Amino acid sequence: MGESMRRFSIVVFVQCLLIATLISSCSNQKISFKLIEVAESDQLWTGVAATNDGRLFVNYPRWVPNIEYSVAELKENNEVIPFPNEEWNSWDGEKDPKDYFVCVQSVYIDNEDFLWILDAGTFLGNGVIENGAKLIKIDPADNKIIDIIFFGNDTALKESYLNDVRVDIRNNFAFITDSGLGAIVVVNLSTKQSRRVLAGHPSTKAEDVVIKIHGEAWLQRDSSKPQVHSDGIALDKNNEFVYYQALTGYNLFRVPVVKLEDFSIEESQFHGFVEHVAKSGPADGIMFDSKNNLFLSSLDEGAIRFLDQNGNINIAVKSELLEWPDSFSIIANGDIFFTDSKLNKAYQPGVKYKIYKLISE
Repeated sequence: MGESMRRFSIVVFVQCLLIATLISSCSNQKISFKLIEVAESDQLWTGVAATNDGRLFVNYPRWVPNIEYSVAELKENNEVIPFPNEEWNSWDGEKDPKDYFVCVQSVYIDNEDFLWILDAGTFLGNGVIENGAKLIKIDPADNKIIDIIFFGNDTALKESYLNDVRVDIRNNFAFITDSGLGAIVVVNLSTKQSRRVLAGHPSTKAEDVVIKIHGEAWLQRDSSKPQVHSDGIALDKNNEFVYYQALTGYNLFRVPVVKLEDFSIEESQFHGFVEHVAKSGPADGIMFDSKNNLFLSSLDEGAIRFLDQNGNINIAVKSELLEWPDSFSIIANGDIFFTDSKLNKAYQPGVKYKIYKLISE
C-alpha cells in the first residue's frame, strides 16, 4: 500500500471512529427533567387529568366519610370547583348512586381531550354498591355528560376496586384495572358490553413483597403486608398493547389490544397472550408519552422513571419531596402532571397532598 493511500485510510478510520463515538454519546444522553410543584391540598387526591388547553381536574376517593368533593376542577391558588356541578358531588350515602359520584378513583383525558371519570362504586371500602360502579365521559368544552357506562355485579364484583382506565378512541374500547381482586375489565363503549379477563392470573395479582417509602415499610395497621393487585394501566401510542402491573409487585406485563377487543375469544385463552415486559419495581400510575416512553411512578425510590423504546428503565427525577407518586396526565407538549397522594401517610394530621409537573430541560 502506498504512503498516500495509507494516510487516507488512517484519516477515514479516525473520522469513522469520531462519528461512532458521537453517535454512541448521543444515544446514551439522559433526558433531563425539572420538577415543579403545581398545587397542594389538605384532602387526599389520587388522580389528575390535564387538558391540552391547561385545565386540570382532580379526584378524591371516598375512603373517609367527609370528603368535600369527588371530582373538581383545579384553579389557581389551589381553588377547587366541583365538577361537573355540585349535584353530582352531593351523594349522601342514601340517594340512588346512578346520578352521583360514590368513590371516584381516577380521572383521565383521552387523545381527543374528553374527560373520563372512573367511579369504583364502593362506599367507605365496604364493597361495590348497586349502580355505584360506572365510567362517565364528559366534554370539558361545555361540562356536559356525554355517556355513562354502568357495571353490573358480573363485571364489578362485590370485592372489586376499579382503579384506573385508558381509552382506545380508534376502536372505542376502554381498559380498566381491578386492584381489589386482580383482573382487567374490557369495555366495548359502542355496545356498552364489558367483561373481565385475566382474573386471578399471576400477572394481575399482587406479589409477596413489602414496599418501602424512603426506607420505611408500608404496612397495614395489623402490620401485615398490603395486597394491591392490578393497578397501573397504559395503552401504547401504536395501539398495539395494554400494559399493566400490580401495585404491590415488581413486574410489568402487557397483552395485545387486538386480543382484548375480540369478545369472541374465551377468557381462558388470555393466559397465553400475556407477555412479561420488565422487572419494573412497585409502581402506582403508568402512562405513555407521545414518544412511546412508558412513565412509571416509582414508589420505593421516591422517583419517576420511564421505560424507553430500547427496553431500558431510566430515572426522570428522584426527590425526597416524592413520597407516593401516583397518577399521570401527559399533555401534547410533553409536560407530565402527576399526583403525590402520600398513601403511606393518608389522612394523618398536617399532611399536604401535592400535584407536580415534570418538564424536559
